Amino acid sequence: METRNIYPGIEMIQVGDFHSCYLIRDESLALVEAPHPAEAQELIQGLAALGVRPQDLKCLITTHIHLDHAGAAGHLARENPNLIVFVHEIGAPHLINPERINQSARRTYGPAIEVIGEMLPIPEAQIHPLTDGDTISLGRTRWEVLHTPGHARYHICLFEEKEKILFSGDALGCLYPGAPLYLVAPAPEYDFELSLKSIARLESLKPEMVVFTHLGPSRDKTVFEECRKQHRLWVKAIEKVLKFTPDADSLEILKMIAEDIPLVKDFPQYSGSYILNIGGIKRYLMKKANPA
Repeated sequence: METRNIYPGIEMIQVGDFHSCYLIRDESLALVEAPHPAEAQELIQGLAALGVRPQDLKCLITTHIHLDHAGAAGHLARENPNLIVFVHEIGAPHLINPERINQSARRTYGPAIEVIGEMLPIPEAQIHPLTDGDTISLGRTRWEVLHTPGHARYHICLFEEKEKILFSGDALGCLYPGAPLYLVAPAPEYDFELSLKSIARLESLKPEMVVFTHLGPSRDKTVFEECRKQHRLWVKAIEKVLKFTPDADSLEILKMIAEDIPLVKDFPQYSGSYILNIGGIKRYLMKKANPA
């Protein structure tokens, strides 16, 4: 666990190697994102290092309900019964009753679910559903809620117009130190066209700083075009493989796309994410070819 200041009034808490959460110090204390359930105590230690207890938080804002973004939300809500959890209205029922999320995680991760952990339910009274265009006012800062489907239909981003800061969740992919940007396209809801529309909307805001959940802030204006490029590259590569070997499994596809996607060959440490991308894009292409 590490903490650092990334902007006046915004502290980053890095939990493990892949996840970050953000403490916004304003008239109300807010936390953006909550990592895997098994990392809840590490997150609480990170807050303590910044002089904050879970009970001091006014609210938690999650960009979506995947385990690496809202996994520890129930743990925080249990620590602080007054905590308000902001989440897109489509995702809200699944934080109140997370059994479907936990079942899906068990199928996806198998035995590794023991390391990731399972979500705890949040009382309905602590849930504040969000929709596109809502505003979360913390005092000095006012965060506009942007519905940005593509990664998931319940995905949101947060934008502070005065400060020009954008919390991107997974809408712009991952940007780890020392590695190029890459997309996150998991099943079952990845949608290529919606992803590109969401990227264009975020780019039109002209943010000065994009804050990635994975992993940290960036002032690089090329992240939008690079993310578009990665979506097109992955979809084209997997579509080509499936055209000639439609029965290929994810591991076989991973080997076959390595020549078209240098990232796969050059950064094998992210192979788990690549496998998830293949599953999501494969499902998207199958749905496109066989619409209901």
